[in-house]
Amino acid sequence: MHTEKLPAIVPVVLALVFMVSPMSVAAAAKPVNAVCGPSNGETFTSAPTSGLCTAGTAADIDSTSTGWTWFCLGLDGGKNVTCSAKHKPVNGVCGPANGETFTCVPTSGLCTSGTVTDVDITSTGWTWRCTGSYGGTTATCSASKKKCTQSQSNFDNCRCGD
Repeated sequence: MHTEKLPAIVPVVLALVFMVSPMSVAAAAKPVNAVCGPSNGETFTSAPTSGLCTAGTAADIDSTSTGWTWFCLGLDGGKNVTCSAKHKPVNGVCGPANGETFTCVPTSGLCTSGTVTDVDITSTGWTWRCTGSYGGTTATCSASKKKCTQSQSNFDNCRCGD
């Protein structure tokens, strides 16, 4: 049996060969194109936070006039894609002032839901609208003006803002 010692450089060379051998070199990452997730095209009451991308990474969720958009970013040079979801329509709903009688123009309790329009004066009181959003309906609301005469003992309670 030959018991001659190997030169000190041989183990170093062998280690280098194993480090760069095809079995130890990881394959280059393959590009992955982004794919919108199950939230894409759906309807929500608030911005979706899950199901945004099936493949890729979600980024830049933005609110729009109809809902939300976001990007799914591809991986390792893969293509990006834009995805979107719709906002559930919000209907305008009259508030507790609707149908009531007031001495002065009502300024609170006009809409339970939606955006109040300007209050218009009518011959019998006031009207306003509660405008829905995201395609929701608009409600028409009204209140009556309290009728007062100077002959009433509490006439001061029938005046507005004097």
